[in-house]
Amino acid sequence: MPSKRNFLLRVLLCLTIIANIAPDGARASDHKIDWDEVQREALDLFIQYLKIDTTNPQGNEIRAAEFFAGVCKREGIEHQIFEPFPGRGSIWAAPSRTGSFTGAARWT
Repeated sequence: MPSKRNFLLRVLLCLTIIANIAPDGARASDHKIDWDEVQREALDLFIQYLKIDTTNPQGNEIRAAEFFAGVCKREGIEHQIFEPFPGRGSIWAAPSRTGSFTGAARWT
């Protein structure tokens, strides 16, 4: 079973990516955001992520990295997957949309 720290880091990355997903033109200053829809999508993505088996023995993290890569690709977020050992994957993502998070997120 993943440690509490790893679980919290995974949740944080998932929420960071989800928070940066918005239709083109939808920004904090845009009052037309359908927050109910945003919440539904966030919950759906979170549930999909939790269903990915990355439990011990260690390995299979590549499945979660590929899940986030699919989300990033769909949303036009620059990303790259690293797999230093078979099944042990990480993803690096750097949302760069104007007015949104401009840092990078990395999950191992």
